[in-house]
Amino acid sequence: MDYYNLSAAYYDRVYSFKDYQAETQKLQSIFKEKASIDINTVLEVACGTGNYLQFLQQDYTVEGLDISPNMVKEAQQKLPQVNIQQSDMRNFDTGKQYDSVVCLFSSIAYMLHEEDLTKAIHCMVKHLKPGGLLVIEPFVQKEKFTVGHLGALHHDWEDLKISRHNTNTLDDNDICQMDFHYLITNKEKGVQYFVEPHTMWLIPQALMLSIMEKAGLHAHFTFEGLLPNRGLFIGTL
Repeated sequence: MDYYNLSAAYYDRVYSFKDYQAETQKLQSIFKEKASIDINTVLEVACGTGNYLQFLQQDYTVEGLDISPNMVKEAQQKLPQVNIQQSDMRNFDTGKQYDSVVCLFSSIAYMLHEEDLTKAIHCMVKHLKPGGLLVIEPFVQKEKFTVGHLGALHHDWEDLKISRHNTNTLDDNDICQMDFHYLITNKEKGVQYFVEPHTMWLIPQALMLSIMEKAGLHAHFTFEGLLPNRGLFIGTL
């Protein structure tokens, strides 16, 4: 499913509050502290519109991939000098290996079954050089998740007005359902309203670490991540 079919064109404006530069600096600190080899090449899986790549490219040779054709289009327009391809994290093949592979901003949570999660992890590990570093940012950890949270986001620029509302549910398998209701107004398209469903898995830490270890990684979880309440899974091949 292309979760961002309609919202991709507005993604950067929706998340304009997010400090990608500061988060990238935290990621670089992790590279320096945790990697057993020098990090020179980085692949970002589920790179979205390329906001992390925009800053990572200043210090590394970078590439990216995303399953959404509209997100890839936005990223390619922003970063024409970077190789960004449309691919599924479960079965991609760039034909290369990298010093680090990263999958950020909870993108891994769209793997809703253990089989899909395992395929994605193994595919990422296949693209790591010996000694390479895998960094995965999950969705909110279950102990810090608030069922029924009321979400509202508003942006009011002269050329664009965006309002997004949502709540969430959590089933017995720790699958979260969030339906983002967008109301967008601009001069080109007038008033738009659409609903964007997002289904995400609050992946158990023990399961993720087990899959990473079986894929050949020395892995651990830390709450000292890029964002509050999400943490990071970090593995060294």
